[in-house]
Amino acid sequence: MGRVVCPRCGELGYLEKYIVADRAYLRVVHGRGKSRKRCYIGPAGNYEHAELLLALGLTNRMDVRYDEVAVSALDHFLLEAMLARTKSEAELAEALERARRLRSLLEERLAELQRLEEALERELRLRRKEE
Repeated sequence: MGRVVCPRCGELGYLEKYIVADRAYLRVVHGRGKSRKRCYIGPAGNYEHAELLLALGLTNRMDVRYDEVAVSALDHFLLEAMLARTKSEAELAEALERARRLRSLLEERLAELQRLEEALERELRLRRKEE
């Protein structure tokens, strides 16, 4: 698996799935050789979906910059959709449908973002007048 930012310590490492007593678990491995450190993430069955989130660079829930996560997620989606161009017709059709659905959702959210931006600008102007 590729390099990820560890959600426990924030350091770069790679996600590793390992088996203990017939159960699969995930951990992030940092370093090489004797200096190797491992951070336990959790049972693989409950974290399969988390592999995608780890690729987004999330480190600590309190430190999340949702704007950066959103852009990173969109970048991952665009790459995935571009790669679908080399796959089967069915996968290409699915990528097209997902792209259309995402564009529609983004257009709605952009309109909401525009309204928020305008409200924040008004609030900032009001506060500056009060000073």
